[in-house]
Amino acid sequence: MIMDIIFFPRRGSASSIVRFRIGTLLALSCLFLFVFCLFGAGLWGYQFGVEDRQNSSEYLSSNSHSSLSAQQQFVDAELTKQKDAVEEALQQSNVALETLSLKVGELQARLLRLDTLGSRLVTVASLDADEFNFSRSPALGGPAPVESQQFSVPDFLAELETLSKDLLDREVRLDGLETVFMEQRWALEQSPRSRPIDKGWASSLYGTRTDPFNGKRAFHHGIDYAGKDGSAIFAVASGVVVWSGKRYGYGNMVEIDHGNAYATRYAHNQSNVVSIGDFVSKNQLIAHMGSSGRSTGPHVHFEVLQDGKTIDPAGYLAAKK
Repeated sequence: MIMDIIFFPRRGSASSIVRFRIGTLLALSCLFLFVFCLFGAGLWGYQFGVEDRQNSSEYLSSNSHSSLSAQQQFVDAELTKQKDAVEEALQQSNVALETLSLKVGELQARLLRLDTLGSRLVTVASLDADEFNFSRSPALGGPAPVESQQFSVPDFLAELETLSKDLLDREVRLDGLETVFMEQRWALEQSPRSRPIDKGWASSLYGTRTDPFNGKRAFHHGIDYAGKDGSAIFAVASGVVVWSGKRYGYGNMVEIDHGNAYATRYAHNQSNVVSIGDFVSKNQLIAHMGSSGRSTGPHVHFEVLQDGKTIDPAGYLAAKK
């Protein structure tokens, strides 16, 4: 079977007729359809490939970004842990340093107290100040050690604790020794000297005598020591001044409480050099000799009282000596 196809190429040109057989035309049609389908499939495949590549790139980019984020988070977490560990170590170091500083301060305070106690003991016990000089480090020496060991922190703190206990023990012992020496010295200080003056003489003794003003017999409650006007009057023992001033009949008077129910009086003074509340030592200057009050001339009227009543100063001085 034959099919004619007429072509009109241009206006005015003669037409041409092409004859095809139906089988040939069908074959050509199928070939054209195959080529078109093949071209369409290729175009679709190319477009699909481009889109897939874009999707793959986006996916890879997304996965790469996620991986980098995870790594960054891991690194940040590790840095945070290390920072926390460093801060904790610094805090522990600060606590250890504060503890060490407190312990060193405590030891320094105890050493200072021991130095003070030692210096007082040297004075109280009348020791050689050059031999027992607590302000100077002791002389030490020796060859260099062959081996030496470093202290660890726990060992160092334990050694400080042991040293602190040893210092406390020495401090208690020295306190007790100081108390003994002070009691002995206080007993010596309370022992009176022979008389309250260095120069002069006893012009009137304790007991009944003729009163120099009215000529009658009267009891004299002390010993009168005559001397030069303005000469020194000394405390016969240590104690606390409980009176310093004018008193009827006594003129300027000083009274000292020596403890153990004993007291002494120094009257007719020209002037007093101590005040109420002063602590005076044995042999300390307390007044100057005069003739104030009921007196006929420069002298010191010396009285000794026990439990508030006068006793013979001579007996008191002799007994205490």
